[in-house]
Amino acid sequence: DVEAYVDNVNNEPLIAEEPTAGKIISETKDEATGITTMTLSNGAKVQLKPTDFKNDEILMSAESIGGYWAYKNQYSPELHMVDLAVESSALGSYTRSNLEKYMAGKKASLSFSLTNDREKFSGTSVKKDLETLLQLNYLYFTDVRPDEKAFEASRSTYISHISMAKNNPDVAFRDSVKSTVSHHNRLEMNPTVEALQALVYGKSLDIYRQRVSNAGDFVFSFVGSFDVDSIRPLIEKYIASLPDNGAREKTKFIPKGINGKIENKFELPMENPKMSIRCQVEGNMKFSLKNKVMTELLSEVMDIVYTRTIREEEGGTYGVGTYAYLSFIKKQYAFLLQFDTNMEAGERLINRALKELKNVVENGADAADFQKVKEAAIKDYETQLCENHYWMSVLSYRTLGVDSYTGMLDILNNLTLEDFNQFLKKNVKLNNQAIIVMNGISKE
Repeated sequence: DVEAYVDNVNNEPLIAEEPTAGKIISETKDEATGITTMTLSNGAKVQLKPTDFKNDEILMSAESIGGYWAYKNQYSPELHMVDLAVESSALGSYTRSNLEKYMAGKKASLSFSLTNDREKFSGTSVKKDLETLLQLNYLYFTDVRPDEKAFEASRSTYISHISMAKNNPDVAFRDSVKSTVSHHNRLEMNPTVEALQALVYGKSLDIYRQRVSNAGDFVFSFVGSFDVDSIRPLIEKYIASLPDNGAREKTKFIPKGINGKIENKFELPMENPKMSIRCQVEGNMKFSLKNKVMTELLSEVMDIVYTRTIREEEGGTYGVGTYAYLSFIKKQYAFLLQFDTNMEAGERLINRALKELKNVVENGADAADFQKVKEAAIKDYETQLCENHYWMSVLSYRTLGVDSYTGMLDILNNLTLEDFNQFLKKNVKLNNQAIIVMNGISKE
C-alpha cells in the first residue's frame, strides 16, 4: 500500500497579529529630483522616488551602517554565513517550503545580505503585491525563526557546491585574489567546507537579530511604479511599527588597504594550463562626485589603451578587464586589471600593462581616447536617468549623506582633458599595488 501524499499547506495570514501602526512625523519633497523623504515615529527614514519608466516595477532596499566591520572583522563561521542562515529560516508561522507555496502567483521577493560596512535588504515587487513585500520585510525584522530542516538542506547543498568548486582554477584564483588584497581576511573569501560543518545555526541567527533589532537605524528606499499617497498608509503600518532601541551606529573600524607592493605567485595543475594575472592599485583619495567620475573614467580610458597595446600590439590575450572605483566610507580609490595569457607571455604582458598605466597617470591620456570615453559616459548617464536601478543607487548614496545626482551632468559635460590629466597626476599613485599570478601546470 502506498500512502497518499498530503500537501501540508499553511492557510494562516502571513502576519498572525496585525502591527500597531506608527506615524510619519515629518515629510519633505525635493522638487529637483522628485524624491520624498520621511522620518517615522520609530526613527527610521524612508525615501520615495515614484517613476513611470516601467509600468509595473517597484524596487525596495533597507540599509543600515554595520556589517562585518561592526565586529572588527573578527572571523567566525556564524558571522561569515549569516546570509545562508537567514535565507533558510522560517518567517513567522511559515517554514521556507510553506512560504514558497504561499508566494506562488505573487511577484514579491526580499533578501538579506551582510556586507563589509552594512546590513541590507533588497526587494522587488509589482504594484498589487507591494503590501506582501512589506509584510515580508516586517517579518524579517520581527519574527525570523529556526527552520532546522531547511537550513540543513541549504548547508548540504552549499557544501556540495564548494567541494565541486575546489577543482575549478578560476575559483582558486578568485580566492587567492581576495586573500591577498584583504590581508588574508577570511570574511572576504568563500567559506570552506570545514567552516560550514562547524557553523552553529542558532549563533548565526543571534548575530542576525543583533543586526536588525533596531529598525530606527535603517533607511528604507522605494523606487518605481507607485504614488506617495497610496504607499503612505503601508509605511506607517509595516515600517513605522518596527522596533527601535534608540541606538545609531557609525563605522568605527575600517581595515587597512594595500600598503607597498605585494606579490602572490603560485602554481596549480590544470587540464588546459593558462596564466591568470590580476593587479590591484589602491590609495587614499578625498571623496567628491567629480573625483568619483574621474576615477571611473580612468578604467574606461585604460580599456582603450589595453585593447590597443596588450591585445592588438602584443597579441598575448583576448583582452584586459579593468575596473576602478572610489569608496566614500574608506576614502580610498582602487584600480584593477586582470587578464589570462600563456606562460611565455605573462611576465612581458604584466610589465607592459603597468607601464601603460604609469604612462597615462604621469603623462596624461590621449585626447582622442578621453573624448571617446567622455562622450560614452554622457550617453550612458542620460540613459540611466530613465532606469529604476539608477535611482535606487542615488537613494543608496543619500543614505550616506551623498548627493550623487545634482551636478553630475554638468561635471561630465564640463570635464576637460586637462582636468582629467591633472587629477591623475596629483591623485593616482602606483606605489601601493598587489599582483597575483596563477601559473597553470599540466596534470601528470
